[in-house]
This record gives sequence, C-alpha cells and structure tokens, in this order.
Amino acid sequence: MESNLTTGGRSSLSSLPRCCLLLLAAATAHSQFRELAVTDDGGQLYFVSGLSLKSEPQPRGGIYRIVEGRIETFVVNPPLGSLRPQSYWNPHVSGGGEVVTYARMISCVGGSSCYLAGYPRTYSLVCVQGKCMEEALGGQAQVSRNGRYVVHVGGWQVTGFPPTAFRHLRDLDTGESTEIPFRPSHLRQALTSDGHVLGIGGTGLMLWSRQQLRTLPVAEVPENALINDQATWVLYETRPPAERRLRSFDLSSGRDILLARGAEASFQPSISNDGQLVLYVAPPAPGQPPQVFLLRPDGADRRQLTATGYALDSCSHYM
Repeated sequence: MESNLTTGGRSSLSSLPRCCLLLLAAATAHSQFRELAVTDDGGQLYFVSGLSLKSEPQPRGGIYRIVEGRIETFVVNPPLGSLRPQSYWNPHVSGGGEVVTYARMISCVGGSSCYLAGYPRTYSLVCVQGKCMEEALGGQAQVSRNGRYVVHVGGWQVTGFPPTAFRHLRDLDTGESTEIPFRPSHLRQALTSDGHVLGIGGTGLMLWSRQQLRTLPVAEVPENALINDQATWVLYETRPPAERRLRSFDLSSGRDILLARGAEASFQPSISNDGQLVLYVAPPAPGQPPQVFLLRPDGADRRQLTATGYALDSCSHYM
C-alpha cells in the first residue's frame, strides 16, 4: 500500500494558532493518524500511523513527527516475521519538546504458550534531548509538561510466578522512582509538572504526590478523569444510569461544575497545554452527528468548532 504521507511542504506548524493545529489534529486522527502529542508552541507533533513515508523501503508504519512543516520518521515498526513481533505506539512529548516517551509492545506468535509466558508485554522508552535512556520502563508512560516527571504503569502475569506490575513516578532530574498507590486516571493527562498524579479510587478521585494523598469530594462517580498541568482543576466524565456527564472540579474552591450532558458515547475530553481550555466531542442536538466543542473549565465561552455532516469519533485527544 502506497502511503500518502510526504516530506513536502514548508508551512511551519508553529505559525498556526493552537486551535487551528487542534482542528488539523482532529481531522487527521479521524482518518490516518492517532495518538497525537504536541509541544506547547505547536512546533512538534508526534503521531502513530499505519502508513509509511514514500522514502521508506517497506510500509510498516510506526511513530512519525512533524517538525517545521516536514513529516519525518521518529521510529518505525520492525519487520514482520519474528516470533516476537514488536510495534511502537503511545508517543508523549514535554511542552518544550526536550523529553519524548513512547511504548514498545512485544507480542508473541505461539498461541497459549505466549499467554502462559506473560505476552504481550509493554515497555516505555524515555528520550531526553534526542538521546534515549538505556533503561526501559515497564508499562505505558506519560511525561509531565515540564519534562521532569514520568509516570509508567503496566504489568503482566507469567504462569507460576507472582504478577509483575509497574506503577511508579520517575523523577528524571534525580533518578528517584516512587511507587504510586493507584493507577493514573488517564493514559495522557493524569500527571502535572509538580509531580501530582490523579487517580480513581472507589467512587471518587484521589490526588497523590510524594508528600500527601488527597481525596477529592466530587459530585458524581467518575469513569475517567484528567487534570490540568497547573494542578488547579480536574475534568472528569461520568456514566450514570440515565445519561453521561462531563464535569469540572476546582481544586481550590471545591466547586463542581456540570459542563455537558447526554452524550451516548464518551466525550473524549482533553485539556489544553496551558490548562485554560476544555475540548470535547458531543452531538449539538439529539439525532445530530457528534462535533467538537471548546469551552473554559467554569463552563464559560462555549464554542462549537466543527460542523461536519459526519460524526467525529475523536477530537485531537490532546491539545
């Protein structure tokens, strides 16, 4: 299959307003690109695609990035044919672009023997200033916007042995690793630049740091949750018996605000890199296809960003 990815074009993404970049991300995620990760200035955009550059000898797909308007390969999936096939996914990038993490999944061809041996297994690699660390972290990772902290979570079960689990916060400045008492509430936006991690515990939300564990008295039972980088408010999604709701919780005042309601599927919420905006997908009215909406965490300045004739099943996922 010939890829339609090209290395042509010199229009710099950094010159685009964030909302324009966000809409570009929405369009690409809907068709060919997924798992988008962008720097704060929009100058670097990482994504996963099953397509390949025309310059690549074999169409294997992998992780690509757009830098100064050029699409280039970041890491390509290894050739097929191995009994331990591998693939790369889940890219993350810090706000300044100096730290990049991505996952490597090792599968297995061998039926039940693979399952008994604990496959598939996922590791994450951390690259700082273009150089990847020799030590791979277990599970999936996400990096804080300032590039100092990495959370990695995952595990596997090998028959006859205790389960191997990873649930740690790694300080890249000191090298210190601390176990987290719960799984992060989101695969991308559950970690802040001061090392706070958001999680779901029982019927509520918990906010953890190496100094304290705080329970958040949210109004409804959360299904998933995100936190802005400044650790000032939380965005969470519920699924009550009657309808799904999207809410925000102010960590300072304790104010819990209903932002949207009634979607049948997930709102696919996301928080902007500067922590000031909420993006989500929902039908404008009953019976209409879902579109992308933007608003502030207090519910103000709501805007519909798209008006397509077809349903958008994802927004940028991450701004």
